[in-house]
Amino acid sequence: DANGRANWEGRGDKGKSKPTRIAHLTISGGRLTLRDDKRHMTLNVALSADPARGVVIRGPGTHRGLPMRFSAWSGALDNTDPDAPYPFRLSLASPLLTLDASGRMDHAFDVNGLDAVMTAHGTDIAYLDDVIEAGLPATQDFALKAAVRRDRPDWNVKSIAGTIGRSDLTGAVLVKKREGRTILDGWLNAGRFDFDSLSSDAGLARGAAKRRAMGARVFPDTQIHFEKLGRLDGTLRISVSELLMDHTSLFKGFRGTLTMDHRLLTLSPVAIQLSRGVLSGSIRVDHRAGDPKLTLDLRERGTRLGDLMGNSDDIDGPVEARIVLNGAGRDVRTAIGRSTGRVALVMRGGSMRKKLAVFASGDLLDSIGQLIGGTSSARVDVNCLITRFSAQGGRMTPAPLLLDTPVGRADGTGAISLSDETIALALTGRSKHPDLIQLAAKLHVGGTLSAPAVTLTNAQGEAPRKHGLFGKIGSFLGSLRTRGDQGRGLPVPPANCAALSAEALR
Repeated sequence: DANGRANWEGRGDKGKSKPTRIAHLTISGGRLTLRDDKRHMTLNVALSADPARGVVIRGPGTHRGLPMRFSAWSGALDNTDPDAPYPFRLSLASPLLTLDASGRMDHAFDVNGLDAVMTAHGTDIAYLDDVIEAGLPATQDFALKAAVRRDRPDWNVKSIAGTIGRSDLTGAVLVKKREGRTILDGWLNAGRFDFDSLSSDAGLARGAAKRRAMGARVFPDTQIHFEKLGRLDGTLRISVSELLMDHTSLFKGFRGTLTMDHRLLTLSPVAIQLSRGVLSGSIRVDHRAGDPKLTLDLRERGTRLGDLMGNSDDIDGPVEARIVLNGAGRDVRTAIGRSTGRVALVMRGGSMRKKLAVFASGDLLDSIGQLIGGTSSARVDVNCLITRFSAQGGRMTPAPLLLDTPVGRADGTGAISLSDETIALALTGRSKHPDLIQLAAKLHVGGTLSAPAVTLTNAQGEAPRKHGLFGKIGSFLGSLRTRGDQGRGLPVPPANCAALSAEALR
């Protein structure tokens, strides 16, 4: 039935069989019918046995309501030594799944101990799970080959190789059954891996519809609830050489150790290879009680700010980052959108467009000079960019956010919303070589985490709307400040980049 109970099992049946010597077995014109609601299968097959051909089972059936052909063969039972290996073959074919297995049982008709080579291909690995009942997810089309050893109640997948969608994989997994729990221990390597491979066509369609409705997002909506995995424990060591994602994605590879213990999932250590640099640390999901709780403790080294900003040339340089967040939710996006903690990003060195740096410093004469004759390609060095955000309920506020260049220093205010991934930050600058009259123009960082944008605004936060030299100059007249206005005209001291960087990244 749907709960796995069988009408041939007695109340005291423990599933163990004793080797039995059969002197002679002949079956002619036999019939076997089976309805397995748990596996979504039925059989109505012919059964025969004789010393010449062995035991043969062959005939039609159904798999999830679709026609299926089934056949099985095993050696003759006449005078079979109960301690001798016993050969068998099995195959089934439906529009959903084709499965072939061959090998030897330790004893005749004793499936508690066997060695086999299995090949399977189909439209969704969930249909293979109908047969093997390993809790496999819905996927794209697949083709797999495995060498397995069965010692009831355990399965030892000594080797597995094949493809799922655009992903290829090799691995080995020992599956133990102990006190009602399933315990895994193994490894999986993928030369190429596409997350879409682990979704059915229906799942991909739902995801595409959600992206159309919500727009591009950085944080995935990967599910992290484990109601169906309450009896699964174990450890898997996973390595992915190439992540098949959008060509603009930063994420290129992955390796880590995945451990599940009574609905506490830990990925530690984990190293995510970026286009440049590595994001490493630990990820934990605790679903032992209440909503799943996601905890991120990660460090990033070796990438560049331009990579994070979509290869923007406004500002670029080497960056380090620190992420410590925890939040509750049934998927990654929701949990991060509600999270509390801190996020820091530090750039030491690098450069930025000189026009932006000069305007951000508030230097009036240099700003007018940039409007009249400045080139868009001219750049200025960056001493440091320090950002340390405090997150509360998914809202991140900077403490501090500062940009220090030889021209001036800009300090930032505003917020980033992790729930909808929107950015609303403004940097107001002071010059290190001030004029009597200064600008209070601001650098505004807006847009979203997936598409940030840097713009220059006047003191009222408005971008220039007029074209031409005089229009550009006029649009900033409202940003003029004199020496007496809130310290304008006084040189700003340089930032202690080393100390601020260390504090932000601790």
